[in-house]
Formats: sequence, structure tokens, C-alpha cells
Amino acid sequence: MRSFEIKNNHRLAAVFCIDETKLPEGVEISEMKGRIGADDTKTLNLKFCSKKESQIKGEIVVLIRGGKTLKLPFSVTTIIPDI
Repeated sequence: MRSFEIKNNHRLAAVFCIDETKLPEGVEISEMKGRIGADDTKTLNLKFCSKKESQIKGEIVVLIRGGKTLKLPFSVTTIIPDI
């Protein structure tokens, strides 16, 4: 599990939403939408689950009310041990 933070540098609260249509397969995020207070940060937890070996690269797209878009690079390599 990993985490990332979104910071709101404005004096007004911000509302965000994760674009699920562009989310890499197998990725789960703790909070898909929410509110960030003025001059505050929001920590989101990211979890990746896969039952097969794979290497995935993509972006997590965060839409901010007012038209701003954040694109967070994402890459993961899964290794399944031979038992």
C-alpha cells in the first residue's frame, strides 16, 4: 500500500474526484472523491491487487472543481513467486 497527498494552496475549500475511467486495472484508492479544506492537505491511500505477473504504467487523474486536472504518474511491477 502507498499513499499520496493532494494540497490545497487556496483560501477556499476544494472538491476533488478521481477519474475512475482512467484508473489502471487493479488499483484501489481509499477515497474517490472528497473535499480539501483551505490551506489543507488530503492523504489518499492507494492499493494494487493482481493475481498475475504484470508491469503497469499509467496515470491517476484527479479532477479538481474549477477545471484543474492533476495527473499522477503510476507504475508497478508484480511478481508472483513459484511455490
